[in-house]
Amino acid sequence: MTTVYFVRHAQPDLSVHDDLTRPLTEKGLQDRKKVTDYFRDKHIDQAFSSPFKRAIDTIQPVIDEKKLTLSYAWC
Repeated sequence: MTTVYFVRHAQPDLSVHDDLTRPLTEKGLQDRKKVTDYFRDKHIDQAFSSPFKRAIDTIQPVIDEKKLTLSYAWC
């Protein structure tokens, strides 16, 4: 059985008008810790993300902790 998890990016800083490079807010940075904590005990074989900074920043700690390679996909 395959399980697929979809994660929406954490809160982005809307004061940055470039959609591709928009970072997370302080709240977004705090919320990504919750994402990391949730996935800590999950088995993950692959990770995909949109190339937007806010999406990558949300999931990067999980990728690092699980030593995965992040693949980019346009949604």
